[in-house]
Amino acid sequence: FRSASFTLKHLNVLDANSARDSASKAMYSKLFDWLVTRINNECLPKTAAAKQKNFIGLLDIFGFERFESNGFDQLCINYCNEKLQQVFSKSTFEKELALYTDEGVIELPKIVIPDNSQVLEHVGGLFKILQDLIKAKHQKGNPSDKFYNQVENKYPMKVGKKNKKKGTIIHTTRTKSFVVTHYAGEVEYNDWKNFYARSVDVLSTHLADTFGRSSNVILSTLFKRKGTENKKKKKISVGKQFQLALTDLVTSITATNVHYIRCLKSNIEQDQNRFDAKYVAKQMTQAGLPAAGEILVAGYPHKSTHLEFYTWNRDVVPALNGRSEKERFLKEPKAFCRLFCNHIQKEFNESFKSAVVGKSLVMMGIEENKTFVQFRNSRLAVVTLQASCRGRQARQRYSMQGISEGTLRRESTVTRYDSMKDLKF
Repeated sequence: FRSASFTLKHLNVLDANSARDSASKAMYSKLFDWLVTRINNECLPKTAAAKQKNFIGLLDIFGFERFESNGFDQLCINYCNEKLQQVFSKSTFEKELALYTDEGVIELPKIVIPDNSQVLEHVGGLFKILQDLIKAKHQKGNPSDKFYNQVENKYPMKVGKKNKKKGTIIHTTRTKSFVVTHYAGEVEYNDWKNFYARSVDVLSTHLADTFGRSSNVILSTLFKRKGTENKKKKKISVGKQFQLALTDLVTSITATNVHYIRCLKSNIEQDQNRFDAKYVAKQMTQAGLPAAGEILVAGYPHKSTHLEFYTWNRDVVPALNGRSEKERFLKEPKAFCRLFCNHIQKEFNESFKSAVVGKSLVMMGIEENKTFVQFRNSRLAVVTLQASCRGRQARQRYSMQGISEGTLRRESTVTRYDSMKDLKF
């Protein structure tokens, strides 16, 4: 270091360890940000106007964590998952409603978004307790014990059957731990003694000034004090910094058109050709897919284009599958969809009332799709049975007249097709 003057300050062991850890974290964090900025500046166009253009961002989301020993890191990761799950549910909800509006749905379905705002609020309260302890700077007593005592006073143990059924968001246990009920299940945070130490990230201004005067060009650049920067910086805990960074991330996400990719492992051993249903279901729960499924099920989860719907169902009504009808419906498959759905609605009334033929899609709810499958299967069974019986009768009739096998096959095929045409709506 260039500076020849030194400031001597005696620290106890806890303060010395905190100062060392804070210095390491600050150097790593600033170096990481510097590296990302340097790469972006090299990759992006040099003009300021070009830098404001659209971008594609990739976010690798934390996996939900629940181990035998859960500490501060797990709380931060699971808090992040809670926040992103809230964004995911809201995004899924808004996309569904936008789709229904675009398709011309008049009566929008009543969809309730799964709400985890209380979990976020209570976990944010834990971060606030740690923030207040750091401001107080552990005057007397162990700060970790103070943290748990405050948590225990605010969230007492669940005693008795009645309290256990209430499903409180946070509660303490007899074994000196606290449990948070996340969207993916309960997590017991038993390594709370490291919470305070992991939360302390207050870099001494003297240390920052010393790094800023370093002979290492990169280090001095990282810690160079800005002219407007206040020397008495407000002490912010790691938890608070994490919350602020997460808020910025959510702001960026909500300003973009988001697409989600969910990766599921078929088994924990990664063996080929083996599917562990319980393990996959656990991953789906931790990824928040059941909550998204609730949103979709409340609306119209079964969707198909007009042409797909016509292609799948034209054989159900052979009378509508002649050459002229085929040409017409290939050009206007929506007309077939309306005719088909209107007939089912007349036949089944209430159980098919919410099917929608939109501008580009045919959409059905769970119950409507059950009715549709029932109708389709029964019609296909009748068509197949009638065609087989009449074809058999024709073959027997012609075989008795001594007609050749080739002619018999051609004639029986024609007869079978004619019998199928007889079945109409």
